[in-house]
Amino acid sequence: MFQRLKKTRNLRSPIYGFYAADAKIVDRDTQTAKDVPHEAWKCELCGKNVYRNLTSKDKSSGHGLRLHAEKCFGVEAVKAAFEGADLKATREMVKKAGKKKQGVLTSMLQGIIAKGKEIYATMPLSNAETRISVPSTSLQTAAFKKLMKTGRPGTYIPHPTTVSRDAKILFAKTRRRLAKKFKGLKSRVHIVLDAWTSPNHKAFVAYKAHWEEDGHLVSTVLDFRELPQVRLTKVHV
Repeated sequence: MFQRLKKTRNLRSPIYGFYAADAKIVDRDTQTAKDVPHEAWKCELCGKNVYRNLTSKDKSSGHGLRLHAEKCFGVEAVKAAFEGADLKATREMVKKAGKKKQGVLTSMLQGIIAKGKEIYATMPLSNAETRISVPSTSLQTAAFKKLMKTGRPGTYIPHPTTVSRDAKILFAKTRRRLAKKFKGLKSRVHIVLDAWTSPNHKAFVAYKAHWEEDGHLVSTVLDFRELPQVRLTKVHV
């Protein structure tokens, strides 16, 4: 029978975040002896146990745990956890990502590292990500399809009406979330208006909001509109 593993040491490495918190003790046979006590760490993704011999010199080594985590969650996810996340943050992200694709967890862990910096990934976009990342006006052009399918002929390209519908739904949900957030903010919200004319003589105006949250500056675009007409005035110096 499995027994609960007693907390005889303080586990701090983020690698344990990819496994169940309550490791167990089980007796297993080795090449040299029988009924040798091992730690059994259950993977949060595949559910398989990774064993660690408690009588060996490397009983505290996380090498085997890391190799299995890289196989299940991906090398990039494990690397991101070691670079910027602690054990608690890694475990929370793994629980939140659940059984989703590896790229989801990787992006969540990289977000901890970034803290406002730009991050890049070479993983192809999913169907849902493509639908919100591509302008609907260019989806049906031959040049755009050729560009997107070069090297990846199976790339999903949604219909323009699908992208337009998703954009409207996303805008409505984001507006409700921002309204709820603004009601609970303790800091002031600064509204910024920025208007300019593009090279093709079309005028645009953007409305942005800036506020402080947990000691960090947070910004978001509230609205972006094209003005019906442009009024030019001469400035006399």
